Amino acid sequence: MDINALAGSYPVLDGDRAAGTLEVSPRGGYLRFRAACRMSGQTLARLAVQSGERTADLGTLVPEGGLWVLDRRFSPADLRAMGVEEIAACFLCRPAPEGWTPEPEPGRLLEDRLLRRLCAGLRGALTRQGERGTLLAVPLADPFPLLPVFCLGSLRQLDGQPYLIFEIFAGKPGMIPQRRGMLGTVNHKTDETGVTA
Repeated sequence: MDINALAGSYPVLDGDRAAGTLEVSPRGGYLRFRAACRMSGQTLARLAVQSGERTADLGTLVPEGGLWVLDRRFSPADLRAMGVEEIAACFLCRPAPEGWTPEPEPGRLLEDRLLRRLCAGLRGALTRQGERGTLLAVPLADPFPLLPVFCLGSLRQLDGQPYLIFEIFAGKPGMIPQRRGMLGTVNHKTDETGVTA
């Protein structure tokens, strides 16, 4: 790996908003990754980069002088092990809502090739085990990546952010039955997805 190929300045995104910059510079046989970001709230966030179809976690940002900062060195061997051959995108990742797990590759859950391709580069997806299969929560964004199955999603708020939740069974997305609090049902109980309907 030519470590100089990764050197440069990259914008850091917080959702679809620019939050700061990641500077990558050679330091001896290592690459220094230094990011400085402005974030809303005081929740810790991790910095990740997209390299091809893989997402690599660079570490947690810490407060420093009014900014959130990450300053780390990686060897070429470290970067190869993480799958970083290029930096296609750089973004912040926040902890998943309680009971949910971040899903860096949601396409792996889907059998349909088109849906898997539409999931490439999707950030912020979450999973959780449901009664009949895996629940997949996809952030509601414009444009929505899984438009062909949009109508099967159930709208939920997770930690104050809108998501469409799908039940995935045998690689196929399905609708969450209405008895479990699908959009339009007026009940204020917490359903099995762990969010209030």
